[in-house]
Amino acid sequence: MTIVALSVALLIAAPPAELKSGLQPGEEVAAWNPVHVAGPDKGTRACPVCTYLEKPAVVVFTRDGDNAAALAEQLEKLVAANENKDLKGFVIVLDAAPDKLAKMAADKRITKIGVCHLDPRTKGKDLELYKIHPQAQNTILIYRDYKVRANFVNLDARRFSTVEAAVKQILP
Repeated sequence: MTIVALSVALLIAAPPAELKSGLQPGEEVAAWNPVHVAGPDKGTRACPVCTYLEKPAVVVFTRDGDNAAALAEQLEKLVAANENKDLKGFVIVLDAAPDKLAKMAADKRITKIGVCHLDPRTKGKDLELYKIHPQAQNTILIYRDYKVRANFVNLDARRFSTVEAAVKQILP
């Protein structure tokens, strides 16, 4: 294989360096209704924005897998550690069945954050509303007072400390 062919092959195989997904810092979050399978709003379609208003929140849109479960675990710990500051957390798994999500939440003992999936009837609209890129493995939004303060795309759960640092900056 020539150097040129190898370079082209690497370019084709490599994911975009900076995939843009999710609302960007400064943009406002909007009302939407995920289906909660675990957490404080279990069994409802409560809108995180409408229910918790201007409170600080972390919303993780993710594809199913080990990284999704690890992100949920990390977010559960972060919300528990900041309960006195009203931090809210939600993990929306885009491609898993509700019973699988409920089992993951039970296995990981998740009770403080919402574990959700999107309603199939509104999934496309919800993903468009939050500008979630279809190729993103995950998109993490941190917001307060209805405004996005930070955005992370394709974050490995082992780098969750970057989310923790961004959350620390928005807490009262």
